[in-house]
Amino acid sequence: RTPAVACRALSDKTVADMRLDHGGSGLTLSETAAGRDPLSLFATWFEAAAAHPDVVEANAMALATVDAATLRPSCRVVLMKGFDEHGFVWYTNYTSRKASELGPGAHAALTFWWPQLERSVRVEGAVARVSA
Repeated sequence: RTPAVACRALSDKTVADMRLDHGGSGLTLSETAAGRDPLSLFATWFEAAAAHPDVVEANAMALATVDAATLRPSCRVVLMKGFDEHGFVWYTNYTSRKASELGPGAHAALTFWWPQLERSVRVEGAVARVSA
């Protein structure tokens, strides 16, 4: 059966050429330069992303987890529901694979990416259930 839409094969060079230079803003920030209150810096950046007309779902974040039994990583995009000095909050189905990988003693990593602002934020830490 012939597909209705023909797919064009991409060469390695074509894929490599897709990279954009993200140094235009002049922003160079190390973890050390983020200061003693990185959550405050995140709040400022998140507010800017949420207000930017070209950023869709500024609260979208990649959530990375690991299956404790197999040590296989898993990553998916979820939506942040809030954040404060205690951490970042998102919702999950407690019977999902994601939830099983976020059991007691689990750790996770989050990444926010706002290419329009030439910024990304990485968060790592322990995970705990919160009440609704």
